[in-house]
Amino acid sequence: MGRRPGAISFMASQGRVIKGKKMPGQAGNTKCTIQKLEVVKVSENPRIVLVKGSVPGKAGSLVFVRKA
Repeated sequence: MGRRPGAISFMASQGRVIKGKKMPGQAGNTKCTIQKLEVVKVSENPRIVLVKGSVPGKAGSLVFVRKA
């Protein structure tokens, strides 16, 4: 189940929602940088880079590797 709103405001007579009210929406679509990961092996033929540590994102997603 996703995030669902309950009561969103107490201002029923004014018919508006308070600014900054936490509402359901997209979460996690941001750039994430992880430092101090170790590159274990670089394979040329299938073009695979083996990294030791926690890599963010789902399997098969695009990852940028650069020197920190």
